[in-house]
Amino acid sequence: MFLKPSFQDKQLTLGTRTGQQGSSLVIAIFILVVMLLLGVALTRVLSTSSETIAYEVVGARAYQAANIGLQRRLTELFPLNETANYCNGDDIAGVDPDGNAIVINNDYLTSISSVPGLNTCQVVEMQCTDFKVDDVVYYRLTSTGQCGVGDDTVSRVVEVEARSL
Repeated sequence: MFLKPSFQDKQLTLGTRTGQQGSSLVIAIFILVVMLLLGVALTRVLSTSSETIAYEVVGARAYQAANIGLQRRLTELFPLNETANYCNGDDIAGVDPDGNAIVINNDYLTSISSVPGLNTCQVVEMQCTDFKVDDVVYYRLTSTGQCGVGDDTVSRVVEVEARSL
């Protein structure tokens, strides 16, 4: 059960120690490589996250631009203390090949350029259709707001349905 005294007196020879030298260097290099890969992955996640947040902000601005276009058109259709009007074609017709809005009524664009935070935004399309059923006029309004940052452009479409009283 106990070791022989002759075995306890023997010292390790130099040959067995040299076989184990350098393994800590390999482990240290492996740990450094793994930590480097984790750092690169974390950096990519953070940069992707910041881009996503930037697109969300620009998208929210485009949504607000579309809402401004709708609200402007609704105030023209339903003026205070007056009867409702019909959609009569004074809408934004779209965008020309140069990216400029084809507008019959310029008030849509000038109202947005004065709003703080929306100076790079515009209403690029505003459509209004109306139809009459049983002496009640129904309206469908669709507005497209667009905002740009650098080379990127984000647009949002908002649609509202209304009826006359």
